[in-house]
Amino acid sequence: MEDDAFYLAGGEDAFESTRWTRGPWGPDSQHAGPPAALLVRALERTAEPGMRLVRVTVDILHPIPVTTLTVKSEVVRPGKRVSLLRAGLLADGVEVMRAGAWFMARRDVAVPVACFPPPDRPEDGRALDAFPADYHPNYLEAIEWAFVRGAWLSPGPATAWARSRIPLVAKERPSGAQRLVTVADSASGISTMLDFARWTFINTDLTVALAREPEQEWIRMHARTQLARDGVGVCTSVLGDAAGELGYGSQSLLISPRP
Repeated sequence: MEDDAFYLAGGEDAFESTRWTRGPWGPDSQHAGPPAALLVRALERTAEPGMRLVRVTVDILHPIPVTTLTVKSEVVRPGKRVSLLRAGLLADGVEVMRAGAWFMARRDVAVPVACFPPPDRPEDGRALDAFPADYHPNYLEAIEWAFVRGAWLSPGPATAWARSRIPLVAKERPSGAQRLVTVADSASGISTMLDFARWTFINTDLTVALAREPEQEWIRMHARTQLARDGVGVCTSVLGDAAGELGYGSQSLLISPRP
């Protein structure tokens, strides 16, 4: 894959977006997964050593253009055990996405943990073999998919495994949280209840809560979308890896007929 990453580092806090960031609603705007993961990267680098991400909420303020992005992050509420951070993503000086995140200190605690492996594995799934109508498939091509239940063009709940074929930032190894957030925004896409050619269902946010960090590259999403007649919907997802469940995701959806 020619660019080899979603982003190329272009200096301090600046990142050049590659074609692989392009999303489903047009060739000039990004899928929300890679820029959300870029914010997680900044948050992780701003957090104190020994702290890990437990919840992040990303708000999408504007369509994210496929251009050079600038990332800023800061600690809002410092603490030795719990810390609140925030980060912003700017394009041409305009904030297009922001995130707030809680981090907690890693500690050895004798808590009995029941971890049940999922009933399926990536090799049990079907590879992605069709793109939705009018989709500019750069982001989809950058992700390896294995559907256990449902498909892109099949309305209803879905279960899919996904992993990125390329790093978030060139020549860097992404963290587990970065890998997860890169694909978690796709939950509303795999579980849509609407015909992609006739409707748009753009999410305004993404929240991910993690009980633990992913241990493998493959991320499992068990997703379900619910819609209302007033043009609003919500997608919820159970997130996991080969070791079992690790957290939850949610997205608020704005439903509109295509012109």
